[in-house]
Amino acid sequence: MTKFIYFGRLEKEKWVDLIIDVFTKLYETWEIDWHIDIYGTGALEKECETLTDKFGTNVRLHGWASQETIQQALTTMDYCLMPSRVIETFGKSALESLRQWVPVIGFKKWGLASFVLDELNISSQAWDNDAEKLFALLQEVLHDKKEYDLTSLELEQYSPEKRLESLRSIIGSGKRILIISDFIKKIGGIETYIREVKELLEQNGYTVDVWWGKGENSFWWLFKTAFNLVAALRLKKKIWQFQPDIIWAHSVSRNLGRLPLSVIPQTTPLLMMFHDMGYFFPYPSLLDDTAKIPGSLDATQRNKDQWFLKKTLIRCKLFSLRLIRKALQKHKTTYLVPSLFMKPFVENNRQWKWQKTYVLPHFVKQK
Repeated sequence: MTKFIYFGRLEKEKWVDLIIDVFTKLYETWEIDWHIDIYGTGALEKECETLTDKFGTNVRLHGWASQETIQQALTTMDYCLMPSRVIETFGKSALESLRQWVPVIGFKKWGLASFVLDELNISSQAWDNDAEKLFALLQEVLHDKKEYDLTSLELEQYSPEKRLESLRSIIGSGKRILIISDFIKKIGGIETYIREVKELLEQNGYTVDVWWGKGENSFWWLFKTAFNLVAALRLKKKIWQFQPDIIWAHSVSRNLGRLPLSVIPQTTPLLMMFHDMGYFFPYPSLLDDTAKIPGSLDATQRNKDQWFLKKTLIRCKLFSLRLIRKALQKHKTTYLVPSLFMKPFVENNRQWKWQKTYVLPHFVKQK
């Protein structure tokens, strides 16, 4: 039996609906045994439940699971599915799978380019649409199960040791670092990354604290990101108490916005990590091609084909991002991106007025 795993958010932009359609077709037309375990929660959770109702033991939906549980599950898997339809800034889930010697089936581009082998690249299939391409690729791996040479992916460059070496070259040694970020979910890609970085730095002589801008996405998003006085006062108090040498900002556009950034002392070095493409494109969950990214975010509001409501929402986000940019420009900000393909979008976008930009990939612990 060939075993597949998907773990991540159950959302359309991750192309979970494609997985559902393709495995439905596999069940109806393919006789070779297969099994898929799905870990995660999201808008398509009910659609995934229909797979378990239809296909019984061929499909298991687990819901949310800890990293430890997923790592244990990976030890019994043959393939990891990552057919995301939008730009992934970095393939951390792919990297976690590869560390367990589980090859990844996905699109070999953008943040996943380093983690998908040529023979498992969905785009390499000669069919008209992505559903047909994924179906053809799954037929291949089911019919001709083989071993893959994962050493060509040079996974050692994503070790904690390599990442610590990169961080030291940027910030020096033994510093007091205050990490700040939005807080949307207790478990998420950015939140997990922050916790892992904090642990790595503390184990190597740094003093680290994390300040979360608490909250959930809501109708009051624009008001919060533009005039978040409560968060600004909380952050100012935290800075005074902790007295950091460096402040490292992660996601700041979901709930924080300009005011909290404006209370950061201009004498304190500031790092800004770009985890997603939302700083360069107003609706990143729909971004499936870098060619769609304008040289200036303001250009997106000049599209005459947009509906009034959509154009209004875009203008609101642009207003918030403009305030964030102004707050960052008051500091000597060093920008960090997780993948090399993102670097030009920072350096070529005149609105960010970058100082220095470094590529700082994510990492996973050695197993």
